[in-house]
Amino acid sequence: MPSAGPLKPPSNPPTHNTAPRGAVVNGGCHIASIEPSLEGTTVSDISTSLDTLLGRLLGRPDMTLVPSDSSRRADAQTALRTAFAPSSIAIAGVSPRTTGWGGGQMFLRGIRNLNRVPSLYCLNPRGGELLDGTPLYQSLADVPGPVESLISAVPASAILGLIDDAIAKGVKVVHLFTAGFGETGSTERADLETEVLRRLHEAGIRMIGPNCMGLHSTRGGVSWMEEGSTTPGRVGMLSQSGMNASEVVGEGVRRGINFSNVASFG
Repeated sequence: MPSAGPLKPPSNPPTHNTAPRGAVVNGGCHIASIEPSLEGTTVSDISTSLDTLLGRLLGRPDMTLVPSDSSRRADAQTALRTAFAPSSIAIAGVSPRTTGWGGGQMFLRGIRNLNRVPSLYCLNPRGGELLDGTPLYQSLADVPGPVESLISAVPASAILGLIDDAIAKGVKVVHLFTAGFGETGSTERADLETEVLRRLHEAGIRMIGPNCMGLHSTRGGVSWMEEGSTTPGRVGMLSQSGMNASEVVGEGVRRGINFSNVASFG
């Protein structure tokens, strides 16, 4: 499919979603209208919409995201719901510093910007608290409530301990923003990635990543974008590149286009 070309500001910015169905932007991400969005839908609606989007992206309209077996399909649909709209999130690797850039802080600001996740916890092995008084828990075991989704912004060297803590805590979805695995070309790091996958698979935990920006859902409340629109829309996007995804969502906001669910899979 040909590229839609560079985005240029319109003379009269629209006030509603006008993104063309199936548009490819910069060759790195795929946009398609997904209706309806999370609110008021069943998990079957979500998986069917994502199936359609993947089929368009790969040119395979018969492709399915989740298995046809009813029990496995139900499990996959529940995992999608948990990933895009978790009731609780823990972010591992949040620094008490308020200046500078850090992966943990990026996700904290993005999730707080949407302000939809009922319970949000921050982890730092040194403990303490943020300047606003938010506690920094030293480990998942110290978090007082259940954790459905875990975002990892810790070094790869610390990942196995975090995975074991996630298994013990009963986490359902793990997003590895953490980099430094098989993509490095190192056999040792590839083996580490394999071990992470093995442990998560045995525990029945779904993984997003590694080395990716992950998910942005205006209704579900997960995001890495501090300045993304907080208004739920009807446009969904799959993008290999997190930077492309951020740029397209940002340009969409300027054009009056709001997104429902965005996935950057690295």
